[in-house]
Amino acid sequence: MNLALLGKDISHSRSPEIYEKISGGTVNYKLLDYPTAGDIPQIETLFSENNLDGLSITAPYKRVYLDHVQIEDPLVKKLDCINAIAQSDDGFFATNTDWLALCSLFPKYFTNSFDHVVLLGDGSMSKMTAEYLSEKKISFEVVSRKAGNLNSDFFTQKCHPVFLINCISRNYLFEFTLPSGSIFWDYNYNRPEQKDKILKCSSSYIDGFEFLYSQGEHAYKFFTNING
Repeated sequence: MNLALLGKDISHSRSPEIYEKISGGTVNYKLLDYPTAGDIPQIETLFSENNLDGLSITAPYKRVYLDHVQIEDPLVKKLDCINAIAQSDDGFFATNTDWLALCSLFPKYFTNSFDHVVLLGDGSMSKMTAEYLSEKKISFEVVSRKAGNLNSDFFTQKCHPVFLINCISRNYLFEFTLPSGSIFWDYNYNRPEQKDKILKCSSSYIDGFEFLYSQGEHAYKFFTNING
């Protein structure tokens, strides 16, 4: 199977090894790294030149091909961003496997001992998670640098443990003190410095690798189904 990841500054990606493990065989995997959206080829060109069976997309390009694909899942349509595309005789089809991974893993991590969720950041991953929480009727609040409420005061006012999901990119390091017993679910993976800071607060840290792997499983299934 010929697969690729479209993104910016993605040399750290572990997608090639993940797809080989999922498929149980050899996967021809390319990292298509573009500095700007204007450098990205037309979708037909990208697929034909790389002979692709499937394309994964990461930030900041999850809306680049949005107007060139068909989306069958009504819930994914509401998200207004995609991260997996495959081509069939009927055209290009897309889905959002971040959404599918979230649906799979959130019930595993979240317990009724938390009365709400705190989302770090207000980008596409935060909006996707907010949509899921709204669907499940789970209370949440968003804190972000843009809104100006991502600061130490916000967390020092918390008297009880919080369930926090980090939706900000991997170059952001959360350095505030969390109440003991909190859970910090990082959508990013392999960040030992972040993990150490959270554990020092006597809180639990969930690395994003399981999320990444689940996303890969859903993407591989999607590519396989579209390609017959």
